[in-house]
Amino acid sequence: MNSPFAGELEKCREPHTVALVQIGLKQMQEAVKQLEQSYRNGSLWNLGFLSDPILASLRKKPLFQQFMSKISCPVPDNSDPLSHEPSELCL
Repeated sequence: MNSPFAGELEKCREPHTVALVQIGLKQMQEAVKQLEQSYRNGSLWNLGFLSDPILASLRKKPLFQQFMSKISCPVPDNSDPLSHEPSELCL
């Protein structure tokens, strides 16, 4: 799906920010790709993969779960991070 904002997204330097916009545009596959890039870049925003409420719509998507497993950070069955002990969360 092409967006009238696609050119603006490409100018953005922070993949995490691009992912948030793509989530808003319902471009979930592209959003996960940007989060993967954010992880490779070592962004501090990665700390919110399991707790950021904006990412909640992605957490049940198989592509996001595969990505999280790939980085050894499985998504808990209950994606509410407050219901888990800190040792259970991947930081």
